[in-house]
Amino acid sequence: MTDTYRLMSHKGADIYIKRDDLIPFSFGGNKVRIVERAMRDMAEKGCDAVIGYGSRTSNLNRVLAHMAAHRGIPCTIIMKEDKAPGMPMNERFVRESGASVVMCRPDSIRTGVEQEMSRLRELGRRPYYIYGSSLGTGNETVLMDAYRDAYEEICAYEEREGIHFTHIFLASGTGMTQAGLLAGSALKGDGRQITGISVARTRERGTEVIGSALRAYLSERGFDGSLPEIIFRDEYVGEGYGAGNRELSELCRHMLSAYGLPLDPIYTGKAFLGMLKEIERKGIDTPVLFLHTGGLPGVFDAAYGDMLS
Repeated sequence: MTDTYRLMSHKGADIYIKRDDLIPFSFGGNKVRIVERAMRDMAEKGCDAVIGYGSRTSNLNRVLAHMAAHRGIPCTIIMKEDKAPGMPMNERFVRESGASVVMCRPDSIRTGVEQEMSRLRELGRRPYYIYGSSLGTGNETVLMDAYRDAYEEICAYEEREGIHFTHIFLASGTGMTQAGLLAGSALKGDGRQITGISVARTRERGTEVIGSALRAYLSERGFDGSLPEIIFRDEYVGEGYGAGNRELSELCRHMLSAYGLPLDPIYTGKAFLGMLKEIERKGIDTPVLFLHTGGLPGVFDAAYGDMLS
């Protein structure tokens, strides 16, 4: 069984899927690739403690906490406060991993990161913040490397199977997965469309962040060609991050029962729904690839949240 295969046809477009949710660590997903690359950078810089940040449902928080525990590295997760009831599975996994959890208001994240960095330094540690500076910038090119490599896997699959994906679709949050894919495409000069379906950010903000990271990454590698088009669709965010609706819920249930494909309502469900609508809107009738970026604990939350609270 391969991690990439033809899933279905929709309005004349053959939809293939790359199952990064099947990566065999901490429920898989794109954050496993990203955290592995950050941990490598951390070791190269001689750091010995790691700090992460995200929402209570963050996949990155979960993977970082599990990988740090597995490697015996002290880990702190700065977690954004919210008023949602119960405890999401990702938060539960973080806490049960042994990571230190610091709850912060959305307007206090920078202070929280700086205070934790100072605390660890006072203990004689050399802390590493996965996003770089306390402003959340500086590590973009490190994180992008993970999906430049994944882009090579996609190209190798195409060559092996004699197929070409005219479009790649994925859920886009911070944008570094999409930026990494775009970097891979730029360096190959293949000009394909890579569409990020936003799970939270506006088109303006998402495009700005991805563009800045992409320019920095390509500049470091001496690239002097044209930047690829950044396609960041925010029409499918709905009521915001983590907010679902009946159409999304019905799609997630259908894909699981009809295709055995788990999609979560926060990330991949929104992206898959957005992809189907983009295929219809653009009249795409060529092979496309959906990158399944993971989020299985979100499926548990949606299906069994009341039982697990």
